[in-house]
Amino acid sequence: MKHDTRIQCIAGLVLALCAALSVALSPTIATEAGRAQLVYSDTAQEGDPPEIALAIAMGAFRGLFVNILWIRAEDLKEEGRFYESIELARAITRLQPRFPRVWGFHAWNLAYNISVSTDTAAERWRWVRAGIDLLRQEGIPKNPSDMQLQRELAWIFVHKVQGISDDANRYYKREMAREWTAIMGPNPPRPRPDDPDVVDLLAEMQSEAKPGDPPIDRRALLREAMVRRRLFVLSQIDSAPDALDERTIRRFLESVNRNPAEPVTDEQARELTDTLAEMVERLDREAGLQLDVNLLTTFELRRALALSWAQPEFGLELADSVRNKAFDEMIQEPRYERAWPVLLTHVRKMVITREKNMEISRMKRYTRKYGPLDWRHPASHAVYWATRGVETGLARVNTADFDQANTDRIIVQALQELFRWGDIYYDILNDTFVAMVDLDFTDSYGDTLKELEERATKFDDIARGHRLYGVGYRNYLIDVVRVYYRMGDFATAQRYFDQFKTWEGHNLSQESLFRGLSSMTLEEFAHYDIEEQIEVPQYAVTEVTAALRDAYLRGLLSGDAEVFQGQLQYAADVHARYMKAQNRNTMADRENRMLQMPPRFVDVASAVLVNTLVTGLVGREEAALIWRRCPLGLQQATFDGLSAALNGAMPLEEFRRWFPEPEGMAQYRIDREKLEQQQDDVEGRKENLSVEEQ
Repeated sequence: MKHDTRIQCIAGLVLALCAALSVALSPTIATEAGRAQLVYSDTAQEGDPPEIALAIAMGAFRGLFVNILWIRAEDLKEEGRFYESIELARAITRLQPRFPRVWGFHAWNLAYNISVSTDTAAERWRWVRAGIDLLRQEGIPKNPSDMQLQRELAWIFVHKVQGISDDANRYYKREMAREWTAIMGPNPPRPRPDDPDVVDLLAEMQSEAKPGDPPIDRRALLREAMVRRRLFVLSQIDSAPDALDERTIRRFLESVNRNPAEPVTDEQARELTDTLAEMVERLDREAGLQLDVNLLTTFELRRALALSWAQPEFGLELADSVRNKAFDEMIQEPRYERAWPVLLTHVRKMVITREKNMEISRMKRYTRKYGPLDWRHPASHAVYWATRGVETGLARVNTADFDQANTDRIIVQALQELFRWGDIYYDILNDTFVAMVDLDFTDSYGDTLKELEERATKFDDIARGHRLYGVGYRNYLIDVVRVYYRMGDFATAQRYFDQFKTWEGHNLSQESLFRGLSSMTLEEFAHYDIEEQIEVPQYAVTEVTAALRDAYLRGLLSGDAEVFQGQLQYAADVHARYMKAQNRNTMADRENRMLQMPPRFVDVASAVLVNTLVTGLVGREEAALIWRRCPLGLQQATFDGLSAALNGAMPLEEFRRWFPEPEGMAQYRIDREKLEQQQDDVEGRKENLSVEEQ
């Protein structure tokens, strides 16, 4: 046999063997590819544009045709045919489910390009929410370890929703607060030093302290107590049953059984399962509610109304749009009393894990790592998705280093936002939203920065003296010093000022600026750049809220009328300057996107007073003393908000003893309602905020 013939025979045998192996392995490979969603869609769905069926039919030329479809989708968007563009783009993602950039482009198009083409805040939020849901519910599940998609989602939260670049950003923040108030249930109250769990925590920390350790810091104690309260809420949801069948319900009952001597019986599990099935059927048939966030919202509105101390006195009722007689009747039925908590926590868990595609174990771990994350806040979600993106992406050997660095930057930016705006007060009954500085995240930025800088060293050009996080951390420390100084906590302000002067991360390229700032006194440093930056939202808001806190703590609590009047006047002046500078209407519902605090100063003053009285900065007796020394006008503006903030935290009789209702509240409420109905006249009303003899 000739040499060439021998080679041809061997090649033929190898070819035949490969063909046989291909036939044998094809079913297994196809099954695994389908399970991992590594294949294109090969069937058109009902309602798909005709172009999709054509793309599927083109087989190997499908990729080329997809490019044409993207051009078509962009043309539809430019023509204003948004819904057609979205449907075509959504169908394209089914053709390329494992190509992350397709999902990122589509989500960006929804959240940024199409949203700003609409006129109202509600329309804009619908498109922004569509972009979020596309990544969270579809793109990331199909590409679970892709860092880029999770970074895109985190950026939408921290920039589009939490940022101020969009005219409708205040509407977005209220909508997120409303939705996550329903999902998580009532926000745990801020801990106070005399709360039983705080007393127990203090004893625990003291028992673990070693000889020579510094005294336990009060702020650190209250921060840890708040972390534990938020972890407890997450743990309660995490322990809920995953399904409502008898086997799952039995396991759930066994896990929460507090008396092992009396084991759960089959009859108990069957009875609860049957009750839950009956409730689900009635909710659907009679109340028109499914097991989703609408059910949770319906319940939380009624819970808030029931806990409102003003409800029995003034006969408050829900708006016609949220009334549901069948649901109200079900809540009142005694035989459902024990089943409601099980059903509601089950729904909360399903909404978080299935609809939001979030892992409760991660939510708990990130709360422990970064601080008491409030899931009503967009920046908390940015922290979650950016951190998750880094963690899952680090397991991939082909992850680009710059993707990791850019994702890390979102984490520290989100932590900055939580420091500046992380303390949220939201009332689901009247949809009021106020955000202010959250001191619980003071150290989170710096602590996280140390971890991130270790990973970012390769991007820092030390030879040129440039560090990526240097400028950001410098500005952050300036903010922290300014806030604590304005609050009158000069010792803490000095500590962070010393940290600024000794920090080794300053850029050499800004050495002259660093030396100039380091040579300042604490007072000069705290006032650095204020005049130039006072029209920037975070500067104005932190100046106003910090000055007001100092007015209450160093002024009213200490009985120093001069400090109170001086800080109150400073806060009012900054507020007035900011409102004058930002008094420009914008496109979305003619709402000012820069209006990051209420336009009436008395509303800001009352919100900060509520925050000061309930956040544990002072004990209950001190809080009551501040309240008694408050001017009448400020008491009237604050009383209803204070009662709402303390709902469920103390009995009504106890609340009235510590915080008696100010005189003239009935007339004040009437006048306030008239003012709210006449928005044009609001600016002209003068509130009595002068110090009076008590």
